[in-house]
Amino acid sequence: MIERAGKEKLIIEIKSSTEIRLSHLKNFEAIGADIPNAELVFVARVPRAQQCENVLVLAWREALKKYFLIGSWIIIARQILHNA
Repeated sequence: MIERAGKEKLIIEIKSSTEIRLSHLKNFEAIGADIPNAELVFVARVPRAQQCENVLVLAWREALKKYFLIGSWIIIARQILHNA
């Protein structure tokens, strides 16, 4: 769980699976039900994003870009190294 200033809490579950089982999502959603105003994100090796009721399912690269700005850090690092 990640607390974000001025935003709802972010709850992320990460699976290495390429298949998403409904039971995984239901269990995760049940956990999220105990935390009001939380954004539920299920990260796996899936080909595309999808919304399954209250859970957003994302591919791992997409999740890193969206929530942790990994793409931005790579660009910044390249610029710093190029200018050094």
